Amino acid sequence: MWVGHYAPALVAKTICPRVPLPILAFAGALPDAAFMVLNLIGVESFNLDRSIQRQGGCFPYTNDYPYSHSLAGMVGLGILSV
Repeated sequence: MWVGHYAPALVAKTICPRVPLPILAFAGALPDAAFMVLNLIGVESFNLDRSIQRQGGCFPYTNDYPYSHSLAGMVGLGILSV
C-alpha cells in the first residue's frame, strides 16, 4: 500500500536530481498526514472490519478518505505546501 506513496518520490528523484529525496518522500506521505488530521476532526474515517480480520487480511480495516487521497485533495495539498 505505501509503495504507492513512495515510488513516485523515487521516480521524481531521477527526473529532478537536485531536489532532496526526504522532501520528495514527505510529499508522498502528505496525503496520509492529511488523512490523519481529517480523521481526528471526523471528516474521514477508517474502521476495523471483522470479516477481513477473520480471513487473515494484512490490513483488516475499511476506509473512507474521499478528500485526502483524491486528485483534487492532493492538488490542494500541493498548493498549500508551496
